[in-house]
Amino acid sequence: MMPITILAVDDHPLLREGITAVLGNQPDLSVVGEASNGYEAVERCRALTPDIVLMDLEMPQMSGIEAIVAIRAASPQTHVIVLTAHGSDAQILRALNAGAVGYLLKDGLRKELVDTIRRVHAGHRGISPAVAQRIVEHQADDSLTERELGVLMSVAAGNSNKSWPISCRFPRRRSRATCAAFCQSWAPMTARTP
Repeated sequence: MMPITILAVDDHPLLREGITAVLGNQPDLSVVGEASNGYEAVERCRALTPDIVLMDLEMPQMSGIEAIVAIRAASPQTHVIVLTAHGSDAQILRALNAGAVGYLLKDGLRKELVDTIRRVHAGHRGISPAVAQRIVEHQADDSLTERELGVLMSVAAGNSNKSWPISCRFPRRRSRATCAAFCQSWAPMTARTP
């Protein structure tokens, strides 16, 4: 079996060396190159075509976000995992929207890096629990429409779908489709509650 090939991108040489040392102990992982900024990352990715790019976001010359977009355009089969010390909501969402499939905070690398690389290579997302919590909190900030809030309150009250049109004040002919579409996303959560 061929090892998973990795490009480490960070403007701090010590971090790149540490990543290379940690991953060097894994027989199924191989760091094939390093880059210190976004431009170098794009160039090395084109030359080396790694399976995985470990990408810092805050770098000189070209940001990690810009590099992710360029790498995904040049090498769509390469998966990008963000490694950063910063986990602001906006930065997380920008990186994921740019094409990153993993996002780890540097303070959790020791525990999460190797498993995340393997998960991402297998076709899954690799997002640390701390980052996932931030995403959930951000999504919770999005306000619900009046109809969605009505359906949610009705479900929380234990009402059946036959009572939703009345309690949600939906026009009867559109109620089932509207309620069903909204409640699909809530069904797994409500099914787990006693």
